[in-house]
Amino acid sequence: MPKFSKQARKDLSDAVRRYNSMRTRFIKKYHPTYDIPKADLNVIMNKASNTTELRENIKALNDLKRLTDFSLSQEVEIPATVAQVRTFKRLERSVKSKIKKELAPLEQQLQVAISERDFVTSERLMKRIKELSAMPLKLGAVKTQRGMQLAIQRYQRMKYYAKQYHTIKPIERDVVDKGHFIRAMGAMGFYMTDQGNQIYARITALTEREWANLVSANPDVLSLDYVYNFSVGAQTRMNQIAGALGMDISGDELVGGEEEE
Repeated sequence: MPKFSKQARKDLSDAVRRYNSMRTRFIKKYHPTYDIPKADLNVIMNKASNTTELRENIKALNDLKRLTDFSLSQEVEIPATVAQVRTFKRLERSVKSKIKKELAPLEQQLQVAISERDFVTSERLMKRIKELSAMPLKLGAVKTQRGMQLAIQRYQRMKYYAKQYHTIKPIERDVVDKGHFIRAMGAMGFYMTDQGNQIYARITALTEREWANLVSANPDVLSLDYVYNFSVGAQTRMNQIAGALGMDISGDELVGGEEEE
């Protein structure tokens, strides 16, 4: 576990204590039929890799402003609380602001490149602008309770990278760990489809060198950020990943059609 500041530990302890106390009072008063997990101080600290990430989790706990914020939100069709939706929207505003700030100079550079007929630079800049523009998530695109948790985590990660590296796009290692990639696909429910299982079998059969070569050739698709990208439908992501792996899977073998998350 990384070392956190004494003040951060105290703030987390206070936030967890407050959250769990309000949770108990809400359950006793309203007897909800849906699950409201307790906040666990040790679990939160174990998942945070630095004080900045820990602070983001403290903010999420403190997004619970009043007892009724444990009620299910009417803004989404999934069992997400008012407090969770508030966390999503707070992070969304922050990330959109940072994306807008990062886009401004790129768009200026693109205009210069176009005027100078620098087609190579123009293509590179247009690709980056398209990537950034597609990153914000739509609240209505989140279709599961697990998806809401992952969407919040993704926004937290994007906010962290913007602060640390002055770019909203996560900076991954040269080759994303194969096991981590497999677990990420599992977390997104891809293995609940025939195509997802075929992709799983294909990846596990690859040697580390083969995997590294494929990642190097397809860095935008064989990345954790792409797996977790809710702005792209699950079926589209699986199609792209299968293509990057050199898999020839016909549409007849897919489970379902294109979907919006």
